[in-house]
Amino acid sequence: MVMVGLRRNATILKYNGDGTVTVRLDGSTSLKDNENTHVLPLPLAFCGPNGEFIGGIPPKGTPITVVQGQGEWHIAAYARPDNIFTNNNTAGSGGLQNDLMGELKENRILFQTYKATNRIYLDPDDGIHTGSPTSEQIIDNQRGIISHNISNEMSFSAASRTIDGVIKRDIQNTTIKGLDSSILYSQEYDDELLEIGMDPATSTSITTVSGNIRNLPLVESRKITYEFENLPGGLDFQNDKEEADKYLNNKISADTFPLRTDSRATSFNLNLHYPNHLIEEIKGTAVDSFGNILDINRSILPIGKDDNTFINNSDSTDAFRKIRALHRRSPAYHFEINSRKGFANDPIYEVPKASYKEDYARVRSTYSHDIDKEGQFKLNVPMSSETGNIPLATRSVNASVLAYENGDLDNPNSFITEEDNVDIYLENFANSTNIKILGDSGEIGPIDRFTDKPIRLGTVHHDITTAGYQFTKDRITQDAGGLLVRYMPDSLLNVRQNTIQVDDFLTKEIYQSGSKANAGGRSGMANFDGMITLNIGANTVDRQSLWIDTAGGVIAQYGRDKRGISYMATLDGDMMIQVGGKGIGATKDLRFYDQNDGARSGKVDIRVIRNDGQLSIVRIDDTGVYVASPGRVEISAEQDLILKSNTKISMEAPLIGAYTQSATPRWIKRNGVDL
Repeated sequence: MVMVGLRRNATILKYNGDGTVTVRLDGSTSLKDNENTHVLPLPLAFCGPNGEFIGGIPPKGTPITVVQGQGEWHIAAYARPDNIFTNNNTAGSGGLQNDLMGELKENRILFQTYKATNRIYLDPDDGIHTGSPTSEQIIDNQRGIISHNISNEMSFSAASRTIDGVIKRDIQNTTIKGLDSSILYSQEYDDELLEIGMDPATSTSITTVSGNIRNLPLVESRKITYEFENLPGGLDFQNDKEEADKYLNNKISADTFPLRTDSRATSFNLNLHYPNHLIEEIKGTAVDSFGNILDINRSILPIGKDDNTFINNSDSTDAFRKIRALHRRSPAYHFEINSRKGFANDPIYEVPKASYKEDYARVRSTYSHDIDKEGQFKLNVPMSSETGNIPLATRSVNASVLAYENGDLDNPNSFITEEDNVDIYLENFANSTNIKILGDSGEIGPIDRFTDKPIRLGTVHHDITTAGYQFTKDRITQDAGGLLVRYMPDSLLNVRQNTIQVDDFLTKEIYQSGSKANAGGRSGMANFDGMITLNIGANTVDRQSLWIDTAGGVIAQYGRDKRGISYMATLDGDMMIQVGGKGIGATKDLRFYDQNDGARSGKVDIRVIRNDGQLSIVRIDDTGVYVASPGRVEISAEQDLILKSNTKISMEAPLIGAYTQSATPRWIKRNGVDL
């Protein structure tokens, strides 16, 4: 007969799946199974009524201590196995090698799994460690540091996904793709992916041994930022047309097949059919979704092909040199915004097809910035739509700062809420802004906090609307005499000035909204408060430093330095300027389809203003060359001076002289006396 309270050693045989374990009493002499084995509650460290739980399923063979209660056995505690502190752990690593309890130290609390392959410990001096010595996260409270040495890190939030680690791509048939959300969140999905090495055609390897060739994996830090919260399985914002349908009938339908937009292994995947992927940023090496290494133009580099691979090239050193040379052409940094605009008179729903090439395919243009491993950059900035932003010269200030400066607050950083819910107030800092921004109801520019009037468009230092004033019809209207050449009323420049002058160089009213919207075609505004020094090198093939190709005209106004100089340049070589000729072709840009871009005669008109308002003029156009000056005109030559005409040469003056530097000049007078 067993006495109540008797302690016995026992061994766990199995977990029964219902919160109980089957145990066998050690040293039993009974031949009956029901006396040798008992079904007892699972031994736990803690258990609460609402799922609170600390514990685990003890494996078969776990030693325990049981006690006899009123007619039944109860598990009192786990018993220490005889070999737990002496057993060799051949599967361990680092500090756990050959000692299952190598991390058990004084004042430390230790939790660990089978063969100590995973553990958590809390140490008063060393902080909190999770994982294993070769792959762990550490919270060091004493030093205020959180760190980890985990090879791959993934983060999935409502706002973004971030993949940091070895480049892995889904380029084989996988079994996990059909599982909901598996290709985004699942860690098991990693087992289906292939690592991309320096040579993408060769398996990755750290060493050259046993038929393997050292081929280190490439790494990347890749981030996708969403516009709206990401909901996998096709429940998130996919495109405007499908989204609008959900507002009409409250119908939410999830895709039953995997989307590449849900895969964390895709890259360079921004497209107008999935605008919720708003921004993509990649640091490391540019590798597409199929494992190809790209150059700065997103063209596939021939790495892994021909003799640029360890597989085909028997000389591994030669293959390495060729592969590494090609790698320099791959971007080390990529940034792209999924830019989109209205299309086909539809500001929302219509998405242009990939085959649409009109207007330089601008409607499919995205903002992208790439820098290759040699440091060369490629920048593409799309243009705005007709109802897009018009960048203005503004500065801003928060409501709390204004309230503080007005004496309404004691601290400029106090959190306040304005009655009109305006936190940011704008001001114009340009010297002159005269171009109105309009809608159907009138001016719609942002309000200047100083004037309470709409801020208008302009440039910072000059009134750009007055650039080229001497070439405008306003100049004729405001000149009482209406003469370009005051001292010679019958000059052909005066006769022809109405055909020379233009109405305006700039349109002073821009519609940003409404039926007349014409604010598009803008790619940005840059303001530099100070000086810029720009140095440009030269290409090798032509020794050329700068190509500039503008689709439209250039309006510029320069200030002057302390010496009165507005522009000074020294040219080491020739200066060649061609004026006039053919345009770029109206069919290339449908905004200007009704304009004649055919060949036209060029004009060069240079006007130098004297302080009394009179002009010295050099004009070259299809009727001839005109030179006029209110002062002296002198032509001198060290050698021959030839004046030649196929018709006649005329000289008109009250007095014409020859050899005027001699003691007795010879004159031709208007009275007809011969020389």
